[in-house]
Amino acid sequence: MSNDTPQSAMLNTLRETYLFRETFSDSLLGEILENSTFMDLPKDACLFHQGDPGDAMYIVAEGELRVVVASENGGEYCAARIGPGEPVGEIQLLTGGKRTASVLAEQDAKLLCISRECMEPLSAGRSQFFDELNRIVLQRLRENQLLTILPHLFGHLDGQKLQFLKNQLEWVIVKKGERLFSQGEHSDCFYILTNGRLSVVMEDASGRKKHVNVIRPGECVGEMGMITEAPRNATIFAIRDSQLVRMNKAAFEKIIDQYPRISMHFMRGLVDRTKKLEESGHKKRTQINVAVIPASQGLSLTDFTVRLSRSFSRYGRVLHLSSQRLDRHWGMPEMSQVPAEDPKYNRLSTWLDEQEDKYQFIIYESDQASSNWSSRCLQQADHILVVGRADDNPAIKEIEWEIYADSDNLTRPKISLVLIHPDDSRLPQGTRHWLAPRQVDVHHHLCWNKDGDFDRVARFVSGNPVGLVLGGGGARGFAHLGVIRALEEFGIPIDMVCGASIGAIMGAFLAMGLDHQTRMKECRKGFVDINPLGDYTLPLVALVKSRILDRQLKLQYGDARIEDLWLNFFCVSSNLTNAKMVVHKSGPLWKAVRASISLPGILMPVFHRGGLLVDGGVINNLPADVMKNRYGGFIMLVDVSPDEDLQMPEGLDGIPSTRSLLWSRINPRKKKIQVPGILDIMMRTILLSSIHQSGKIKKEVDHFFYPPTEGFGLLDFKLLDKIFQAGYEYAVQELQGWKMLTEDLWDFKLSQSARH
Repeated sequence: MSNDTPQSAMLNTLRETYLFRETFSDSLLGEILENSTFMDLPKDACLFHQGDPGDAMYIVAEGELRVVVASENGGEYCAARIGPGEPVGEIQLLTGGKRTASVLAEQDAKLLCISRECMEPLSAGRSQFFDELNRIVLQRLRENQLLTILPHLFGHLDGQKLQFLKNQLEWVIVKKGERLFSQGEHSDCFYILTNGRLSVVMEDASGRKKHVNVIRPGECVGEMGMITEAPRNATIFAIRDSQLVRMNKAAFEKIIDQYPRISMHFMRGLVDRTKKLEESGHKKRTQINVAVIPASQGLSLTDFTVRLSRSFSRYGRVLHLSSQRLDRHWGMPEMSQVPAEDPKYNRLSTWLDEQEDKYQFIIYESDQASSNWSSRCLQQADHILVVGRADDNPAIKEIEWEIYADSDNLTRPKISLVLIHPDDSRLPQGTRHWLAPRQVDVHHHLCWNKDGDFDRVARFVSGNPVGLVLGGGGARGFAHLGVIRALEEFGIPIDMVCGASIGAIMGAFLAMGLDHQTRMKECRKGFVDINPLGDYTLPLVALVKSRILDRQLKLQYGDARIEDLWLNFFCVSSNLTNAKMVVHKSGPLWKAVRASISLPGILMPVFHRGGLLVDGGVINNLPADVMKNRYGGFIMLVDVSPDEDLQMPEGLDGIPSTRSLLWSRINPRKKKIQVPGILDIMMRTILLSSIHQSGKIKKEVDHFFYPPTEGFGLLDFKLLDKIFQAGYEYAVQELQGWKMLTEDLWDFKLSQSARH
């Protein structure tokens, strides 16, 4: 300290400084003085600029400083004035980073400068020293965050108005998973979120709850209800640890009385926000944070995340963060590992929030084991990818326990399991052992050498999976093979597939990863070389024993389980016992497909958990609605059941007698009377309800294919090649027109929000 300033006077100043007044002894304050320097700052001189590195803090001994913040519109405003005994720059000294405001001398000032180098020897062996500074600075940091938010909500604010507003606010902390308020409660206040993330959940009359929106830092919640005195119209949960300020109605009315202009600015903003929300229909922002967590020791998580980031880059800007990358960016070792009670934690949280305005996807690569950074990754995540080697021990690892601690589906992020297989793998096995101990929303299989597999995961997480729905229709379902072949030739990815009846068979082949030639070969073996409906029996339960079909399905699918398929797959059947649709998403593949194709009255029903299952087409022949609810994304539908079918020949005024029909078929000189047979009638009857509903379903999908199958019968299995060709030629023509229509749609780069 310079000799021209009395030490006793400066010691008294330090005693009155908010940083030191409570727990710092005179001896420690004396050490601070001995390690500090004085400086003079003339009127209007700049102490430091907004954006400068923060390498020192200052205590005002004499005079006054003004704090100036640059606004987004290019202007600036005075956020505060700092007088004798008050510090400036203390936050950056402790937390690092750049100055958040410029500071100038309002009048000639004398300052005590305490540099970072001066602070280090003082902290040696004195944990209480920094603990106390951290506690005090943390509160100041929160207030600074609030100061950047208030002008956006209330307009231009001078120091007096800012202080008045701050006096009307009360700090509130809500931990992840906790509820801020509930739907139906009395609205007596509103909140401003300064840090964290909130989920808006609405409950309908039936009690079904749905997540409809996300509240981000700088946004208000509950203000409309407070002003209109209406009950809360939604429940608000914290999906991250969150900091808010609360303003009650009495405080808001005080603002209206004293500062009507800033209250009007707030009201205009409320109207604008409400209008935008109504126009968007509660659309969620497309920005997504993805945490990548290892479920196998020694897994190259960095290589995986780099590959995944490359796939995400097709859909928007990507930031890949790991503990090492973040430490390098900040130039501070262990910055990524700071605990929650450290002021740097709050500063890092603010910086991460700022990145969400710059990047559509932030990929958080966790450490290999539990750590502060790994917990931070989970805290920030909207979607968690648990990544393991498929041949590893499937037991839950220690780092995963934190993931499954939150059992509330409304507040926890989505969780996906990603299993990496050797490059020469055929069909995955043992997936159920990975799924059983984990609560995941979806799982993916991928091979390291296939970029398309990484692209598939990126499409799922980004909300852009491409789904294919295959409807039932007997032999006409061979047209599915033609459509699939055309999609492959045009480079259209298929990430998920589902089906009903014959569509379940074709979808299962695709999900198994069979190529076109193998798919055709399997269909020829199962439907052309043999007659799967040929083992007739006494029609007590069904016309067909179904043993040939069972044997063929077991040969084709083997021991494969639905969860082991390369693509996400499900099929549907109809439960005769309780009149409900059954969605088969796990278990033996052959049995699920068998249930989905069990034509009632023709094939034996499948016994399942006390119920009798028959053809999925009875209840839902086009399960696009199920796929949309499960996965969302871009959905294509293939309908092979024409709206009109089984037309009677001209000249007939009724169904001929059985004798006439039989005679026309056995008499070579008699023209055969072409009328629908019993199997045709039964199969068409199965589809009637779904055909009636198909118009509504088609409106919910992004594109549907309607190949011309009217010229083929429901039992024309021998016409495999002709039906395939009809579907293929139709799909090629459709896709050529589709490609010319819009390149954006062709590239599958549109997000859900952009498409609707």
